[in-house]
Amino acid sequence: MPPLSVPTSSALPPSLLIPSTDPAIPRLLSKLSRPALLSLTLDWLDDRNQSLSAPFLVSPDDDDADDLHAGDFYPPHSSLEDLREFYTELQSTRGTRTALLDRLLTGDYRHGLTLYQLAMADTLILQTHPTSQKWSAYALTPSHSSVPPVPRFHPPTFLKALQRALPPDIKAHYNLDRPPRLPLLLLRVMLLDTPYATTPSLSGAKVVYVAFPDASPHIFLSAASSPPATTTTSTKENTARDLRRALIACLPTALSRPRERYTLASTNLSARSLEAMIALRGGGRTGKAQGGWGGYALSGKKAGDTPLESVAPVLREVVGVANKNVAGEVGKLVGGGGEKDGKEEDEVDLVHKVLEGRGRGMKRPLDPGAETAKRRRLIAAARFGDVPSAPLELVDVRIEDPFPGEKEGGWCPSVRVAFRGSDVFKGVRALVERGVVEGERMPGWMTGEGGVSGGVVRGGRVGG
Repeated sequence: MPPLSVPTSSALPPSLLIPSTDPAIPRLLSKLSRPALLSLTLDWLDDRNQSLSAPFLVSPDDDDADDLHAGDFYPPHSSLEDLREFYTELQSTRGTRTALLDRLLTGDYRHGLTLYQLAMADTLILQTHPTSQKWSAYALTPSHSSVPPVPRFHPPTFLKALQRALPPDIKAHYNLDRPPRLPLLLLRVMLLDTPYATTPSLSGAKVVYVAFPDASPHIFLSAASSPPATTTTSTKENTARDLRRALIACLPTALSRPRERYTLASTNLSARSLEAMIALRGGGRTGKAQGGWGGYALSGKKAGDTPLESVAPVLREVVGVANKNVAGEVGKLVGGGGEKDGKEEDEVDLVHKVLEGRGRGMKRPLDPGAETAKRRRLIAAARFGDVPSAPLELVDVRIEDPFPGEKEGGWCPSVRVAFRGSDVFKGVRALVERGVVEGERMPGWMTGEGGVSGGVVRGGRVGG
């Protein structure tokens, strides 16, 4: 009698085994380089991961094992230590990624890979290819003012609430990870729209990443990606969008608590870099200080040059040198004399030369072209600031300002402007420095001070 199968609403276990013959597995692992694939394999072979990523081994006491696997192209090992030593030695030898991938799927992991192993591989791909995903920022808005702007986040409780909120016909696997050098928590969600298949398969799986930046009322979602399937491209894209839309609808419910409700709203910000998303919507000081406003977000040694400083930089330098001289004279009187530091004398002479040299004529007049280029660089520095801009690959805005000379509510031209490149606002700054764009009359949204990648421009300002 076959075993009884009862549908459940629980999440897919990380130990669920996917056959190595599934076409999605080699396509996923082939995105990694050979060194990265070897590093991932050694992580699988770690003692702490053996409950979820154990390789195919034979018992050393089994006398029939040699006869059973005598014709195998990749004979199985008998101990985990030998297999770990073998892959460690492969790191110092030359080879191809295809041969290594073939050994993994037809040799040491011929029985298949678990969902936990696939999640580890997917996370490593995201770390080695930072721009492989397209991220969108969403704002968490509390229901009333007494609710804290940033919800309390407890991962186990959140995952249980998210699983309860998902429709019962959608199965999901969750994996949490903390990427190095990024102040956020990354959740990988693999969604299956048909969980009642007899054989585990990734043909209908969609992967969505949800990033929770530290101390920020925003979350970042990636576009849904799917492995190869037998359905048409349009059907796969529609299914991926539907599953992602269902996940987005469940996130506010999972983050909410009794008497602490939140809603999710778009922020018109999309980028392919998590670093850019953190700079614009993270918990740091640069989120609302882009473009020329970046001077207000400076910290550390550059904090003294912010517009909030009441003492001018040149005067501050003179006062600092004068204080050093007074301290040196006091030290002479107390300590019985001593020679003045030569470095201090040079600093004083330099400051006096700078102050006295103002107003004097130069021996050789400046080249008019050099003077113009210097002026353009100063204008660009004033408009874009000293803080590096967050790299955005696409900025698409629609201008709805009325035509000049028309009355209010009159004819409005339909103008759409799109900038594309590896770093849009860095390119606009280069155009200002070269004189292609007039920096003094340029609108503020072209400097990136709006912190969005799209929107509608009204009155010279970009909004939703």
